[in-house]
Parts: sequence; structure tokens; C-alpha cells
Amino acid sequence: MDLKESILERVNLAELIGQYVTLIPNGREHKACCPFHQEKTPSFTVNSEKGFYYCFGCRAGGNVIDFVMAQENLEFFPAMEWLANRHGIEIPRNPQQKQERSRKQRLMDLNEAAQKFYARKLRDPEGETVRAYIEGRGIDNEVAQLFELGYAPKEWSVLTDLLLAKGVKPSELEALGLSKARTQGGGYYDSFRHRLIFPIHSPTGDVIGFGGRALSDEDNPKYLNTSN
Repeated sequence: MDLKESILERVNLAELIGQYVTLIPNGREHKACCPFHQEKTPSFTVNSEKGFYYCFGCRAGGNVIDFVMAQENLEFFPAMEWLANRHGIEIPRNPQQKQERSRKQRLMDLNEAAQKFYARKLRDPEGETVRAYIEGRGIDNEVAQLFELGYAPKEWSVLTDLLLAKGVKPSELEALGLSKARTQGGGYYDSFRHRLIFPIHSPTGDVIGFGGRALSDEDNPKYLNTSN
């Protein structure tokens, strides 16, 4: 059985769609207001037995994969991966694919570690002035946590030193845009210093990069992003 067949067999369409809209039992089917366009009278039907949904208003229809593609704005294969990861379905991969997936997962894990570091620094005493700055811009603590904002300290290599001490390779940090090689004397330094940090997420929720806003007029450029 291939991945598509496994997903269509194991993922309950009504349970999945019910996470997005309120479904009303209607015989063997369910009805709801369509999640793809605004309507007052439900014209969206879900048939879990057949694994199919259809809207009589906007004509949207398909199976569970089609729904995720439309709702999460994903292409076909990323949508299948999204479903497989959330329903414990193993994704068939050859050795080369497994190696590449392992490499990508490690880089995503490093981005996640960096995001937690930046978020912690924003909460620490050294982030007090930054917290005051974003509060002055109308961003309270709840919103800052929701969007996982962070702070990159002024020190030259605090994040780099921390991750290198844990066995991370300098090439990995360079690939992610978190560190840069010193032009003289060897070693590496942090790409972001004394900046408000905004993590950039993929449609599946993984941290794939960062944006940093300068907190002083002397720091240029005003906005700095990783290349990933």
C-alpha cells in the first residue's frame, strides 16, 4: 500500500474537517458552512464513508488530501506529509531520501533551538528594554509569545558558542544563516546581535528562518533576514 492509499484509508475525513468547522450530522453525512467561502446556510457536505467532501455553493470538493491542500495552502506531496506526520503514518523513503530527510530535520531542530534561545533572552532581565520597546509599539506579552518573538543579545557570539559547545558544526550554523565566519583570526560570530527576532514558519509550522529588526540607529541594515 502506497502513502496515498494509507492516508485515504486511515484518516477520518469528518474528524479532520471537524477541526476546522462545526459539522452537523445529516444522515450518513455531515453538513457545515463551507470553510472556503462565506455563507449563512450550510451547503458543505462531508461523507466519511466515501471519503469525499463537496460544497454546493463554491463547488469545492475532493478527498482528505485535497482538503488539506486547500485549507493549509500546500502542494500535493507536502499535504500528504502533513497528514502522515499527524496521524502516525510512515512515509516510505529510500536510503538517500532518508538521509536527506534526516539532514533537513536536524537543521529544523537547530532553528527550533535558536528560536527558544531568542525567546528566553527576551524574557530574561537583559531583554527588559526590548520588552518595553515592543510594548510601546502595542505588542503585549501575550502577542509576543503567540508569535514567538525573541531577542538577540549584543554579545558577538553567545548563540554560536552555545550551539558549538553542544556539538553543532559551524557549517550547519552558516547554512542556516545563524552564524558567520570571522574574516580575521578564525572562529564564528552571531549573525543577529541586539535585534528583535521574528521566527519565520513553514506552512507546517516548522521554524525555517528568522528576521531581525535593529534596535539602534547605528545598526544596519534595519531589517536582516536569514537566507533560508
